[in-house]
Amino acid sequence: MYNVKKRLEDGQDLQRHPGGGRKFKVDPERYHEAATADPNSTITSIAEKLVVHRTTASKRIKQLGGKSLRRIQRPLLSQKQRDSRLERAQKLVKERRRHNPVKIIVFSDEKTFTVDPVFNRQNDRVLTFPDVPVSESARYVTSTKHPTSVMMLGLIASNG
Repeated sequence: MYNVKKRLEDGQDLQRHPGGGRKFKVDPERYHEAATADPNSTITSIAEKLVVHRTTASKRIKQLGGKSLRRIQRPLLSQKQRDSRLERAQKLVKERRRHNPVKIIVFSDEKTFTVDPVFNRQNDRVLTFPDVPVSESARYVTSTKHPTSVMMLGLIASNG
């Protein structure tokens, strides 16, 4: 209070000086370097490396334009497999459009129970920045077609 009164008496303003205030404990560029070195690292692990609180690390990463994106799970398919899936789907759509009541379409689905790495859709994230492109291997979690597993098959006909 004394400093405020003294500044007003001397005719000075009460604005903060440029560069005033508490300095960052860790240079903001170090957050960027830590996140781009391993995009799959969590904000908590970056905070532990830099010896700061998790919320501090999160705020600095957001100030630098970083985002924490969810990882996406998708099958590991070759281009040939993708093309054949598209071709089969287009044939099925054509058949359905003809409205041929004599033809019976059988829908099948397989469920594979396997010992795959645990993937948490909500919490597995990737840190991205506008100036650094995200690699596909970092953003996507792939699953293989035939891991060691038990498979179940279900069939349903279009006529019930």
